[in-house]
Amino acid sequence: MPKAAKASSTPRRTAPQSKGTPLPLSKAKIPVTREHDVGALPDVYCMALDGDCLAPLVPDRSAVVIKRSESFASGDVVCIWFRPEAVPEGSHQAWLKRLRMNVPPWVKSFPYNDHPQSEVQAVVVVEQLNPMRTYAVKCSDILAIHKAVGHVPAGGTIGGTISCANVFPIGDGIVPQLGAGG
Repeated sequence: MPKAAKASSTPRRTAPQSKGTPLPLSKAKIPVTREHDVGALPDVYCMALDGDCLAPLVPDRSAVVIKRSESFASGDVVCIWFRPEAVPEGSHQAWLKRLRMNVPPWVKSFPYNDHPQSEVQAVVVVEQLNPMRTYAVKCSDILAIHKAVGHVPAGGTIGGTISCANVFPIGDGIVPQLGAGG
């Protein structure tokens, strides 16, 4: 199964890594200057979770299985991809959070732009569990939202494939058919 990048379970405002000895992969940060082409991601992909804010639902360092075509609703765990210009330097371009309030009905797709003559901004509300905290995210800062359907606990290697038999479901207890090779 193809892999993408890392998703932060908690927003980070850390300084960029210094140019010196490289960190182990489990601690490496993806620089914001490396913009990910979210549209080029396959329907099913994995990301390494960096943080424990969704524990025990999704443990820290888990490989999270994301399915782009899966519809999402309030209560689901989602991966939110931010526009590069909305990401502070040194932070992750993607968050993994639980959706508390879904996208407004007038937002049909991402990327989204608010109407220039309106004072109302479309937002989505997400939450983390550890510690409990809620975030309002402007839809105009989002490139895409994809549903997280399962996770594989930490301890594996980066890259390679994940078998459906090894995936723990997130949420309703069902891991949807992941497609060929899943």
